[in-house]
Amino acid sequence: MNRKWNANTHLARIAWGIIMGIALWLMLFAFTGERFTPVRMASYLAPWMAALLLLITVAGIIAHRRRLAISALLLAFVVGYPYLGLLIPFRGVPASEAAVYKVMTYSKMGRNHDIAAVSRVVRSQQPDLLFMQEIGEGESAALIDQR
Repeated sequence: MNRKWNANTHLARIAWGIIMGIALWLMLFAFTGERFTPVRMASYLAPWMAALLLLITVAGIIAHRRRLAISALLLAFVVGYPYLGLLIPFRGVPASEAAVYKVMTYSKMGRNHDIAAVSRVVRSQQPDLLFMQEIGEGESAALIDQR
């Protein structure tokens, strides 16, 4: 058989292979999460997979391969959806209007039972939100009473 080499057909086969590989990764990801090492490693490349799928979409449109283009575009959306927020500019609240809270964490260290000293440190910082570590119920009540 003397078959003529057709670049369009070979590139389409390669593109379908890429699409099937990414679809397989998505199925494994859905069932195993990132517990399976190859799935976890491929997850790091997800934004690049979405970009590759967009290129395959463009190539499918140019080559008049509608099914290839639609399949690649849908898969690009599924893979790239979590990363859309990185591409869309954030128009948040200006810093002058944003609420600012002072947050403090304090580790009492298990053997330190000087609640008065802890209270002095917390009062000197005047936090809006306080997270205490290694504090018992009785010590917590004593700290609240010293407020």
